[in-house]
Amino acid sequence: MARFHVIKNAQTGATSQVPFTLEEEAAADAAAAFVPVPQIISSRQFFQQLAVMEAITEAEAEAALAGTIPPAMLSVINTMPNAPDRFSARMLLIGAKEYHRDHPLVSVFAAAMEWSSGQVDDLFRAASVL
Repeated sequence: MARFHVIKNAQTGATSQVPFTLEEEAAADAAAAFVPVPQIISSRQFFQQLAVMEAITEAEAEAALAGTIPPAMLSVINTMPNAPDRFSARMLLIGAKEYHRDHPLVSVFAAAMEWSSGQVDDLFRAASVL
């Protein structure tokens, strides 16, 4: 997942993604090196940032706060081979009030989304200021 700008048309509400230039990527990497990664973000921050990143829809983010697991996340959970692990993952997503950067499920979802550790750190940084 590359970094990108989300451009929203004020008249139509349509959004588009514009990838960072190489210079913007370098600047973002340099800036990120000085910003600590929050180890805990709220459930609202987590799902809102996923929607901002367009990993889930805004409607899915809102529904997640009411206990509905976003379909993309549920499909990842359903690939887990162990039924108790699937149940634990569903319970965490439905009931957690906060998400910890070092929780094993963060790595599971990151791998499914093909996100690097740095990109997950960026998610937590961005979410922490929402």
